[in-house]
Amino acid sequence: MKRRLVPRLARLLFLLAPLAGCTPARGAPTEPREVRFTRQLRDSAAHRVELELAVGHLTVGSTNDPLLYDARLRYDEARGDAVHEYDAAARSVVLGMPGRNFRLARGDGDHDETQLNVELTTAVPIDLSIDGAATAARLDLGRLALTGLEVDAGVGVTSVYFAEPNRARMEELALNVSAGALVVRDVANANADRVVIAAAVGRTELEFSGEWARDLEARVDVTLGRVVLLVPRHVGVELTTDTFFASVDPGPLRAAGKGRYVSANFAEAAHKLRVTADVMAGGLEVRISER
Repeated sequence: MKRRLVPRLARLLFLLAPLAGCTPARGAPTEPREVRFTRQLRDSAAHRVELELAVGHLTVGSTNDPLLYDARLRYDEARGDAVHEYDAAARSVVLGMPGRNFRLARGDGDHDETQLNVELTTAVPIDLSIDGAATAARLDLGRLALTGLEVDAGVGVTSVYFAEPNRARMEELALNVSAGALVVRDVANANADRVVIAAAVGRTELEFSGEWARDLEARVDVTLGRVVLLVPRHVGVELTTDTFFASVDPGPLRAAGKGRYVSANFAEAAHKLRVTADVMAGGLEVRISER
């Protein structure tokens, strides 16, 4: 994970560096343009969906309409180019306004008005990737059929909700936090085999409430950031840590050897969360969730 996180940090810094002063390639800001991208749902085959938004506001939800996706993008054409690329053979789509297409201007915050609102079908399996470098995002992913999910959160605040169970078995839930804040609610409803977290500088909070279908593994890599894990009382927890100039607060867990902590109910718990953490100059905390 750390090998993946370093280039993302470099990309984020490259995008944000011009904020100190640059001019747009196409003159002054223009009136925002609004576009809509949709595709009919033709069969039940799995799809790969990539959402990219360099700056602005992103919302993701679900739809019961006979559409694979329904996306609305509001943006300034002087500041960036919209992307809508559908590959029928690969059954994949890329939507949004990625960093490579974005242009900044000195002393102007108009780019904050960029908005991407996406609704995805609940009827077919989706491998979903979300990349937001300087984006505020709300992702309501309950009821979707996600086979995989990767979220790259930059300097904004990203909130992920699984209010209802995921309709598909997810192989991996991957969360990458560069410098912002990420909150994930009802992680158990994601129906994932494992959770992989890479946190740098920012704060990440995961609440493992929801419907537990089986045991769950979590891999946590923290560099300078802070990760908080909120776990329901009925779940047994095992935490194994490797630290370097780091702070680990095991909360209700008790020491069970060097760098290993377990909950009092670990042996008899019907469902177990096993966490392996590598923490370097950052912090990791375990708490009981009261939900």
